[in-house]
Amino acid sequence: MVNSPFFHSFIQSLRPAYTPPSKTQISETLFWEETARVVRNTENELTQDHKLTLAVDGWTDFVKSLYAFNIITSDRRVYLHSLKDYSDQRHTAAFLTSEVIKVIEELGKENIAALVTDDAANMKAMRAEVSVKFPNIIGLRCMPHFINLITGDIMKHDWAAGLLKTCQSIVNYFSSHHRPNALLTQYRSEGIPKLCGYVKTRWYSAGTCIQSVLKNEEPLRQLAQKNKTELSTDIRAVVANRQFWANCEQLTAILRPLMSAVGTLESHSATLADCYEQLLHLAAAIEDAVTGPADFDAHCCAAFCRRWDNIGDHVYLLAYFLHPRMRGRGISSELFPRIARSAATIWKDFGNSKLSTMKLMSQIMKYKAGEAPYNLPFADEFMSATLWWQTTEDCMGSELKILAVQLLSITPHSAACERTFSILGWIHSKSRNRFLVRRLEAMGSCICTMFHIRPTTFI
Repeated sequence: MVNSPFFHSFIQSLRPAYTPPSKTQISETLFWEETARVVRNTENELTQDHKLTLAVDGWTDFVKSLYAFNIITSDRRVYLHSLKDYSDQRHTAAFLTSEVIKVIEELGKENIAALVTDDAANMKAMRAEVSVKFPNIIGLRCMPHFINLITGDIMKHDWAAGLLKTCQSIVNYFSSHHRPNALLTQYRSEGIPKLCGYVKTRWYSAGTCIQSVLKNEEPLRQLAQKNKTELSTDIRAVVANRQFWANCEQLTAILRPLMSAVGTLESHSATLADCYEQLLHLAAAIEDAVTGPADFDAHCCAAFCRRWDNIGDHVYLLAYFLHPRMRGRGISSELFPRIARSAATIWKDFGNSKLSTMKLMSQIMKYKAGEAPYNLPFADEFMSATLWWQTTEDCMGSELKILAVQLLSITPHSAACERTFSILGWIHSKSRNRFLVRRLEAMGSCICTMFHIRPTTFI
């Protein structure tokens, strides 16, 4: 574009005395100078934070298998540390472990608070191996991905799967027939969304699909009544079926809290405490709000309980207990010994002595009892949980404060990697898939740093 005569004419009209650089100068000189500046600034900023979250995820494009290593600071700034091309490698747990260890050692093991990935078998094994080598680094699964798996299990029920299939057939019909779609647009009033489909790997989008069809009920009915010949017999039959719309409302009632949980846990302010709180909300919603066929309630409860058993919730439970707004609200007092043991285990993994661990136990007992200095008020709109803890001074020591700040600074998801892949998708298209990974990584780093991407930026 820089070499285009039209671009030169445009530049001349803005500033006649300016001569733009050539494309070679931009791509081979200015671009790498800017990349070096971005990398230098990133390294300087990361050295000031010792509670970093390392998020790792993979992406397969047209010809490559790429892995993104994102760094998220305690105040939720996101940086692309590196982009690796593993197209010629087997993605075994041992191989991924060696690659992650290289990144951790480069950043400094004392600066990494947590490693977050999805829960694929190789990623799960990799997290376990990294935790053995670096006990101070907490290995966590991406919590929105966990909610997504629960949604996928729920949607395996025949009734739910059949209803989703019908909704998707409506979406497919209008996306492939231009005249019915144009007429539906005319009947659709302001505020009613367009029809949208779902993605199998993102099961929460099933709720978006069903909701979009449900909100278009009235436009679809008008279209079926006033333009019968424009719709197929099957679509008219579905639109006229009142039970179909009742079923959509029933299924949406259970999918809505799941979708809300994913949105909450992908936000830039999400903490480990929010994960446990959302799981409690989901448990209550599944127990109270499930309607539909007689066996659907039991199916949803079984799907949730099966996933809950595999989550390993001790870290989330401890963070929930240590959040000054929650303080373990809604959980039974019998769980306190388990919370205390989790705190002691994590504190020992940080490399602390037995004496220091006993001081931690005394402080956590004072916190549970609401004794000073842990009786200060907390307000979400004026302060963060980490700020509350950072200003809490106990005469017995600062062990509990250090532990709480460490846990509540962790980002509980790897959505930053997904956002990075979305950005790379703008660049690494079919017409540009010959980009070298080094240049692609540099472009991604520049863009991520430019926007200081947070998990909610490109939803």
